Amino acid sequence: FYVDKIIDYISIKEYNHKFYIDDIAKSIDVPQYDETDFVCAVFYLTRPNVRIFKQCFEVFENKSHTEIDNIDLVVDCLRDSVYYHPFTREEMSPDDFANTVLTYFVRLI
Repeated sequence: FYVDKIIDYISIKEYNHKFYIDDIAKSIDVPQYDETDFVCAVFYLTRPNVRIFKQCFEVFENKSHTEIDNIDLVVDCLRDSVYYHPFTREEMSPDDFANTVLTYFVRLI
């Protein structure tokens, strides 16, 4: 259900457009009680055999977005629940990490 809605929504955007998960949810009217299914649908679209989205990360500081080229540290932080700033390597609280390191998706097709 959400996969079709997401594809319809992104199909009107240009390639390499950044999609933030909250913006997609608002655009296709995802009810709050259904957020888990929606998030699963977004991540389904990143699977290697599907490849509609590429998951990316960026640092948001001082009203500026900087893409994170090497996502291994971010993935390690999320997996291990130990958070470091991707550029300075300073330890961060989970809330600071969530507010600083943003996930976005890029349309591949």
